[in-house]
Amino acid sequence: MDKKTPDVPFRCYVCDGENHFSFGKLNPERELLICKNCGNIAYHVTKEDEEKIKHYYDKEYRGQIGVQNLTTTTRKLNFVKMFLLPWFSDKEKFDEKTGGLISHPLVIGDVGCATGYLVDWFRRRGHKATGSEWTTTMRRFAEHFYGIPVTQELTPKHKYDLLTMYHTLEHMVEPDKKLEKYKSLLADDGTMMISVPEWLDVLYEPGMGHVSSFLNVFHKDHIDVFTRRSFENLLGKVGLTIEHEERDVYGQDYLVKKGKVSPILKENWEEQRDKIMKIKNAIELYKQEKYRDAVTLWPKFPAAYMDWIFNSSVRKDPGKQKDLFVEAMKIMPDNIMLINGLAQWHYQRAEYEKALEFYTWIEKRKVNEDVLMFKGYCLFHLGKFTESMVAFHDSCSMSPVKWQEAMTWVCKASTEMPCWEEKAEKQLKDKLFEKAKPQIEPLDPLFEEFETNGGPSGEPKKEPKKPVDKVPAKT
Repeated sequence: MDKKTPDVPFRCYVCDGENHFSFGKLNPERELLICKNCGNIAYHVTKEDEEKIKHYYDKEYRGQIGVQNLTTTTRKLNFVKMFLLPWFSDKEKFDEKTGGLISHPLVIGDVGCATGYLVDWFRRRGHKATGSEWTTTMRRFAEHFYGIPVTQELTPKHKYDLLTMYHTLEHMVEPDKKLEKYKSLLADDGTMMISVPEWLDVLYEPGMGHVSSFLNVFHKDHIDVFTRRSFENLLGKVGLTIEHEERDVYGQDYLVKKGKVSPILKENWEEQRDKIMKIKNAIELYKQEKYRDAVTLWPKFPAAYMDWIFNSSVRKDPGKQKDLFVEAMKIMPDNIMLINGLAQWHYQRAEYEKALEFYTWIEKRKVNEDVLMFKGYCLFHLGKFTESMVAFHDSCSMSPVKWQEAMTWVCKASTEMPCWEEKAEKQLKDKLFEKAKPQIEPLDPLFEEFETNGGPSGEPKKEPKKPVDKVPAKT
């Protein structure tokens, strides 16, 4: 591949440089670039393209809103809750009797709020929350489903205590200028929650986990291709300081506040280029089912390990499966896709205690309706019927399509547990047995004839002689 620069200049949003390496036709729809100064990766779009991109998100990006959207947003809401609840803990006080917020309500804005599900959650907690969204169908849904009118751009009339950007920034032209704009809307002590995908680390399709193609990993809609370093460089450029970060779900989740501009820590652009080509080749090997070659080329490839373990000849060899899990977990010890696979492996082998341990771990980090269903199955098989019913109810609350399956198992669990009458009868029997236990002797069939006919010859049993008290002789 020849090194070259794009025909139309492109400003790097991290270092403002204009000297780039282009991958040419690697993606036929958009030109992928690497900044030769700082190593930042991005698709070639300019300010002039922004109106076309907005039109695309309004008219083409999403179709009709349906039940699947409710399921997806419920999952996302749980991810955001897990990340934000500790931040809320010292800012909220609730009335124990009414459950209402008695502390000062926060002013919150959600940038790219989609259907308004997160704004709705903030409002139900008692806060003054609003949102912005480019897609017309989603703005309609937010207004008529949740009763929340939202705008295309966030209103600048307020100073926000919290701004959330959940997987929206990677879709924006000139993200540095967007962050500067939203930073200006923060209150003096305000916080921003920013979540974006992370590239060139664990290999997955953003938001999905599995891998279907190189073009989906580097999807054209994600015009800003953030690595951990490049994104933290971007935050430092605009003067945002990291307060907290996590990588439990997918990508990078940050809480940031206003701070000082920090220097850029550059990445080698040639190494970045080589990594992208390694990923491309690893995906091609994976699609050819050459799993060992794929993970050798890119070790952090959970989908390759999972298909190798479950969908190749290895599936017939539990020992080899276990060895591959050990190998993968050394490379990616906290990868949720691998841990979910390990939980399934234990479940298939009826090792319910171990499977439950892993499903409970996942539940605290990336809960979804399937994880809850399997947690319920494990609890059911372990005889913990009441706890299993809670898991099944939680699963169908998260996804209505799980209702029939979940309720089938709830019914099973309900009929496995004894009713009050059975419990009372058992308690009485246990009490009587305990009282009579010292008087009960085991009946051994081998000696039954001694009990009925006397002895082995049929002679009648002789009564044992009573002991005679001896009187001492007189002297």
